[in-house]
Amino acid sequence: MLKRFSLPCAPSQNFLYIVKRFASSTQQWSTQEDEILKNFVQQNGRKWSQLVNHCLPTRTVSQCKSRWESKLDPVYIRGPFTHEEKELVRKGIEKFGEGEWTLISRHFLPHRSPRHISFQLEALKHVSSNKKAWTKEEDDLLLKGFAEFGRQWTHISKKYLPGRTRTQLWARYSTILKMNSEWTDNELDLLLKRTITLGPDWEKVAEGIPGKTPDQCQSVWKSKLDPDVNREKWSEEEERLFWVFLYKYEGNFKEVLPKLSSGRDLKQLYKKFHSIVGTDHEFQILYGELIKQRKSENRPAWRARMAKLVCEWIDADLILRETSNKSLMYQKAGSWDNSEVERLQSAVATVMNKKNYIHRDDWVDIANKVSGRTVEQCKAKYSHIIAKEHASQNAWTEEEDQLLQTLIEKHGASNWDKIAEFIPTHNKAQCMRRWNTHVKYRSDNISYGPLTDKEISLLVEGVQMFDTDWNAVRMTYLPNRTTQQLAQWWYRQKKKKEYTDGTIERQYQQRQPWTEEEDNALKVAVAKYENERGIVSSWAKVAKLLKHRTPKQCQQRWIFSLHPAIKKGRWSPEEEMRLLELVQKFKSGVGELQNIWPEIAKELNNGRTEWSCRMKFYYMKKKGLNFM
Repeated sequence: MLKRFSLPCAPSQNFLYIVKRFASSTQQWSTQEDEILKNFVQQNGRKWSQLVNHCLPTRTVSQCKSRWESKLDPVYIRGPFTHEEKELVRKGIEKFGEGEWTLISRHFLPHRSPRHISFQLEALKHVSSNKKAWTKEEDDLLLKGFAEFGRQWTHISKKYLPGRTRTQLWARYSTILKMNSEWTDNELDLLLKRTITLGPDWEKVAEGIPGKTPDQCQSVWKSKLDPDVNREKWSEEEERLFWVFLYKYEGNFKEVLPKLSSGRDLKQLYKKFHSIVGTDHEFQILYGELIKQRKSENRPAWRARMAKLVCEWIDADLILRETSNKSLMYQKAGSWDNSEVERLQSAVATVMNKKNYIHRDDWVDIANKVSGRTVEQCKAKYSHIIAKEHASQNAWTEEEDQLLQTLIEKHGASNWDKIAEFIPTHNKAQCMRRWNTHVKYRSDNISYGPLTDKEISLLVEGVQMFDTDWNAVRMTYLPNRTTQQLAQWWYRQKKKKEYTDGTIERQYQQRQPWTEEEDNALKVAVAKYENERGIVSSWAKVAKLLKHRTPKQCQQRWIFSLHPAIKKGRWSPEEEMRLLELVQKFKSGVGELQNIWPEIAKELNNGRTEWSCRMKFYYMKKKGLNFM
């Protein structure tokens, strides 16, 4: 007869000790535990039993030993095996046999732990099967093994599929044998609700979603639903930090991830890495053969070297551009330093001493003397800075006006780049402005000075007739005035009128917070112009009853703050959960640039405004309260 064991009312210390140890068997090692383990081994050696009894009572001897060999022992190196190391593993297996990992480590790979070598066997095992297509019989055996052993891939491989590795079994089950791989909107809503309620316990979450595996639930949550994952475009600062940390932590993405603190996940880090190293045309042209992984490098070491190259590339601040003959060249980007400006001035002065204009071919020679800058950059720098400074000190001379008129007659009033080449002391914008305001009217009888009373009355009549079509006003009413003179006078008087009407004062006052008196006045004004359906007929009329407020301000204040149907106060947990569901629903259904908040507020239908919904969501996201 079998004995019946009963638990006493007060559990013994041994029982609690066993429960604690079992509970910690699936927990990740903390940084504090790692430090305790390293300090103990350094002072006392590998006395695992003493370590467990005195320092880490929630860990087992095998856990401590495994953690030391796989992660902390400074004697061993970690990371993927190189090609040479893989060959040594094969030789060790041929000499000592499979399973003699300690002997293989001692004689062939003393810098690798026996545990790592045993794991490497999986990668070397059945290499030819990696490219072998899966058959229907293998798929059936995999499903049969999964039904019997669950996720114990090693047992499935030994009993049913000895020609497949553990990694192959997991990948086949996770990616190819997914049932109903396309998620419907109802399934996504169900996944959102169950994850919010149960947390990231994917086994339990998958139980309530028929046909979906825990791996599928976790993958879809991370890729589509998790609000903590930042899916926005990478900023320059964030991208720069990524490459710096990747080099600092020797190509280990898992160590880089917590340093970024920007809501990225591992998948995004891999994608960012390969978007530059694998597909960026400019980076590949610049570094060529240096991008290839060396035989002496493992994968993390190669990623660290690539990160260093990318950092150098960013610091160099070079831009790859295509020339007119379809060849590629690099040009320097960024602001000009003093030495470059001095070289540019010297090169331009050399050309100007020989002739009074700078031709296109001359700019090519100037750009060659200013190393790293293109012809366009040199022309722009000289035109917008040097020439502008020179022109600000020297007004247009009579000779320059005559030269401008001659060049216009020769090249037309549109080719300003060509014209500016022959007037190096003024840029093309200054030449165009001088022509349209002065030189163009030299042959006409143009009057200068203030407008007379008669001209003002004609101008007002012309604006009433042609609005602000100044060419039509000039040709019809004031042929002896330029279009610029007419426009300047009109807009100057209009600005004065706005000031006297108090418009400028209202623009200043509109930045001030609303007072209680203004709110009361707004309620009275809205009641006056509100119809039976609750729609205000004219916000402009409402604004006239409130001093210093615009129609738009009145409308926004009423809709977002004072409307009697608006619900205020704390959000309930049900409201927060419903808000998260709606945000996910509308974000997946519209483009990123569309405003989804009016639709969310409408469907929420609980008196919350679109502004309130938006502010609440971003507050929850910022404070980490998404799953209250």
